[in-house]
Amino acid sequence: MDKSNLDSPHLGSKNIFEGFYELIEEHRFNAEKDFELGNFYDHLSAFDLAYQEYNFRNNELSNKIVTKYLTDSLYSFFVLFKFKGFSDRPVFYAFKKFIQFYSLLLEKSDNVQSDFFFEKNISKNFPTLFEGDYINFLSKNDFNFNLLGTSNFDEYEYIISKAEYRIALDFGIPNPISVYLKDMEEETEEPEDFVKKEFYLFVTEFKIIEYHWDSENEKFIEIDFSYEMTLDIRIDTNDNDAQLQTEILFKILSSLSNINNVKLEFEHILKGSLIVRVRAYIKDLVAKEETKAVLETTKEALIKTATAGQVSHVETKKTSAETDKIKIEQKKIEKELESLPTNLESKISNALELEKKALENENLRIRNAKEKIEIIEKLSSLATAGILEADDLKIDINEILYILKSGDSIETTDTDIDKIT
Repeated sequence: MDKSNLDSPHLGSKNIFEGFYELIEEHRFNAEKDFELGNFYDHLSAFDLAYQEYNFRNNELSNKIVTKYLTDSLYSFFVLFKFKGFSDRPVFYAFKKFIQFYSLLLEKSDNVQSDFFFEKNISKNFPTLFEGDYINFLSKNDFNFNLLGTSNFDEYEYIISKAEYRIALDFGIPNPISVYLKDMEEETEEPEDFVKKEFYLFVTEFKIIEYHWDSENEKFIEIDFSYEMTLDIRIDTNDNDAQLQTEILFKILSSLSNINNVKLEFEHILKGSLIVRVRAYIKDLVAKEETKAVLETTKEALIKTATAGQVSHVETKKTSAETDKIKIEQKKIEKELESLPTNLESKISNALELEKKALENENLRIRNAKEKIEIIEKLSSLATAGILEADDLKIDINEILYILKSGDSIETTDTDIDKIT
């Protein structure tokens, strides 16, 4: 491992893992310590190895993004432990949760293309590690830990204690209010409200995995998943006609909102050029594939307009929705066969019946696939028409450029839609 990847200006020539290992050794040799770290060193070593393996199998851009958020998050914990050491307090257990959660991120986030993925995982699950008083405090103070002594603790006691309290709540760990809420009148939450917190892993292919923390076995348990993507849309028209701009936006959004099990919500709208951020909540895999098909077919249609090429509709040929129906029918047939008489004549008769049903299912699959393609084509045509009405337009999916129209010029991304995280 090239440990320079994790060098931090706050640690001089050391990297963040070396800093933690040194703290662990100091704790082990401290004769006055009253708290055993248990398997903490093993957890940290496994996490270090997972990071090394991630760097080995991923491209340079992805490694830079991962390192950026990992270093910042680890440093937030490092300062807390450097100031107060390791002890039996909520933030210590929050850190053990953090390295397990981040290990899941590393496992499921190969070759990310933008900051969006890791920023969202940290900001949505652990906001105290992403922004706020404590992060501002760290950004303004370049600590020389060798010069810190007990006289410095009082100066930073308030911000450090408050940070520990907030971080523990982010991780669903209750706190002793008498300790953490001293002189913090603005903090009134009951710790119990956070004990059952769920955690959400935002991974590639628009997937969101929901986890619950199993406190007995000290590990994350997957309990559900769905899909989600963010669309940033900017629409410009020469005369800034509000009606035309909203009609264009309506056509683009209608192409997605008319897909079954897709729900759209506005996150924000800005005036001038019409600039909106829309979040798409996608309930299941079928809806995700159909959403991708509409987006890809729209992109191909725009390329055809710009280059006089042909729309291939590769993505529209997915028939995931009908596959489930066919499987159900097949299970019914298999169940019927299990209860059939054993004589040869009955077997032949029912084999013919089975073949007939299979042919009917195949015809049904083809017919439904054709209808699905026609629906997707209509939806993508609606979005294409809206985009072409704009003088200038830009669509980003999860902060990666997807479509850019400037006058008659149209630019689209070469990035595989499954890799837009």
